[in-house]
Amino acid sequence: MLNRCLAAVLVGLAWGCSTTPPGGLVGVVEPRPGEVITSIPGPMPGRSAYATVDEAIFAACPLIMSQPQASIPVPPTHQNFELYWKLSREYCAWLYAADGHDVEMSLFAVSAVQDDPRKRQCKLPAYVDDPRYPSDSLSYLVILHSHPFDGPLSRRDLQFLVQMAQLHGFTPMVKGKKVSISIVAFFGQTQDGRGTCEGFYQYLPARNSELVKVTVTEDGHWSRTLMGHVRWASEEDFSIEP
Repeated sequence: MLNRCLAAVLVGLAWGCSTTPPGGLVGVVEPRPGEVITSIPGPMPGRSAYATVDEAIFAACPLIMSQPQASIPVPPTHQNFELYWKLSREYCAWLYAADGHDVEMSLFAVSAVQDDPRKRQCKLPAYVDDPRYPSDSLSYLVILHSHPFDGPLSRRDLQFLVQMAQLHGFTPMVKGKKVSISIVAFFGQTQDGRGTCEGFYQYLPARNSELVKVTVTEDGHWSRTLMGHVRWASEEDFSIEP
């Protein structure tokens, strides 16, 4: 446990948490000021394991975007956008696999304190605590989080993924095959007071450093667009190239 705490401090992941869900929300863990933990519980209640990483991502999108204040119901040009922005919340979670088998989803993390009014954030712990499995049997596959409107992955998102990849590995195993660890940012719309999934951005550093956007088409299928490749000049600086 001391090693985990030290690792979390080194990557800036000190994180407070309450086991009481905010507003009674099932599967959501919210920090309290002053509390520090290094893991998020798993698996998500009421959710079965998934056969593939893609299947788990597609299933997570409507679940995370339907959480309260996960999406802003007006465009950034709307006069009330700033108000909705202040009320919005970012949710995050891990997709992981035990012994490289089926893919599981952790509980969602949210942060009560937003230290920068220009950003929404949730501080995801570096580890999942699933009492069914030994901690060293878990493969860390995807960092999931929501964006309150259609916006690309931020510099902070990409840097956080690289930190987690350095900690857990860039190519975890799932069912005997290596996959790229990745980070996903979901976005959606609010219809009749409920958030819906419209798509997501994904960065896959071990798959030619691809940056992609995936959207839901009118007929309900998924359309994938390659946005470019992330080229790192240093641990802090990068560019996006074709």
